[in-house]
Amino acid sequence: MNLKDSKAKDEFPPTSTLEPSVKKRFVPKPAKYDPEGAKKARDDFHAWANSLPEQD
Repeated sequence: MNLKDSKAKDEFPPTSTLEPSVKKRFVPKPAKYDPEGAKKARDDFHAWANSLPEQD
């Protein structure tokens, strides 16, 4: 029995065990940019910020 061969098998799992984890990987897609929604959110934020009482 060759020791180098047995070590190589222990260190590197067969590709069949690696494939399922690669296939199951979830890659989120970025949200679509909505200029109207962004403008409303910005305006709502500024309206809220301006309604806050002054702090000393």
